[in-house]
Amino acid sequence: MSSATSWIIHNGILIPQEEWKVSTKNRAFRYGDGLFESMRSFGTSVPYLAIHLQRLKRGAVEMEFETSGDLFNLEVMKSKVAELLERNGHTDSARLRLSVYRSGGGAYSPDSVEGEFILESERVHDSRFALNGRGWKVDVFDYWKKPVIPWSGIKTTSSLFYVKAGLFQKKNGMDEVLLVNAGNQLCEGSFTNLFVVRSGELFTPSLASGCLPGVMRQVIIHEATRMGLKVYEKDLSVNDLMVADEVFMTNAVRGIQWVGAFRSKRYFHRIADKLVHALNQKLS
Repeated sequence: MSSATSWIIHNGILIPQEEWKVSTKNRAFRYGDGLFESMRSFGTSVPYLAIHLQRLKRGAVEMEFETSGDLFNLEVMKSKVAELLERNGHTDSARLRLSVYRSGGGAYSPDSVEGEFILESERVHDSRFALNGRGWKVDVFDYWKKPVIPWSGIKTTSSLFYVKAGLFQKKNGMDEVLLVNAGNQLCEGSFTNLFVVRSGELFTPSLASGCLPGVMRQVIIHEATRMGLKVYEKDLSVNDLMVADEVFMTNAVRGIQWVGAFRSKRYFHRIADKLVHALNQKLS
């Protein structure tokens, strides 16, 4: 069903988006006291929904949110995803955002640990994962270093570090920027995870680097291993980029995007092609 009205799901209930009002006392607005997942749907389902919910639950436990049991019930959330996509007319392919924020007031010390959730959808025109035609141009953003702390791997709504990296990306005409930690090890992109290919083997920063444990990162490690490719999680530096045959970036919405250039270095995309084909085979 298609409608001029955009719909969302708030705490399990389908409502018109304009009916959901954000108070100035909202803790996600005031303190970034929230978590979120960006997901890709095909038809009326999200292929990696279980992994997204597992990651969101880990974050909720770490940040001491108490949420409705339905939020982490896979079958219930499958039905809510389908309900929203059908109501918005996004039944080909869509980007979904599942946000959780702490309700109630308080300053840094919350009055409540209860969490609320919002599910939104936005149409995506590609009905399959598509490799970019032109290779991305990337460089390193190192003005701020990503800290390696217990919540480095949690996807929170407090994202100023990534906003700053995004500003650098735009000012310098890049498609993506690579982030480094305090040890100058590469950890991820501003909205992606990083993979480097050398001599047919894949390398990706370990979770100890401070990178987010991306859902597509997990899927690609599994798919590459299933295809007989060796995958190593290890510390990576700029030098690894200079000797790589391929570099590609991943996230749950775009799948795989290959890098064409890092400074003076140029890359191929043979392995990236094979992995995108494998992802789409699984979808069909």
